[in-house]
Amino acid sequence: MAGPSELGRITLWKGDGWHCRVCGRPMFFAPALEQLEGLNPGHGYFHGHGNEGDDLMLPLFARCWAMAIHLSHAGPEEPEESRYVSCCWECMVTRPAVNDIRHGRTAPPPPLGDNRTGWDGFCLLHLALPDPKPRWAKAIRAAYGLA
Repeated sequence: MAGPSELGRITLWKGDGWHCRVCGRPMFFAPALEQLEGLNPGHGYFHGHGNEGDDLMLPLFARCWAMAIHLSHAGPEEPEESRYVSCCWECMVTRPAVNDIRHGRTAPPPPLGDNRTGWDGFCLLHLALPDPKPRWAKAIRAAYGLA
């Protein structure tokens, strides 16, 4: 099954204040971290090999990439945004709570509510850095109401 569209993911993460609904940590937009690493190689912003790159990334960024948990118990008639929950990479790969949420055994914690800091996971930075990925840039602009 394909995950949500780029716009669906950005809208989901924005709605959850760019925080993991499992552990509450802030999440980062991986393509922006990848751009930062390209501009400043070897500084630990991004490593594309998942867990193998943990020791090559700054702890601040390691395993904090924004992900979307598919709720397998949600029916196809439900809107896309209600079939997914924001999750960081760390929780996705290490926490049994994710499977409990995914299969409906427990409810996900509620979103943080208002995002007083305006944290955006660096997704708006993605637009300002060189070579933003076109599909992501289009989705970010749409989700944030930018021209």
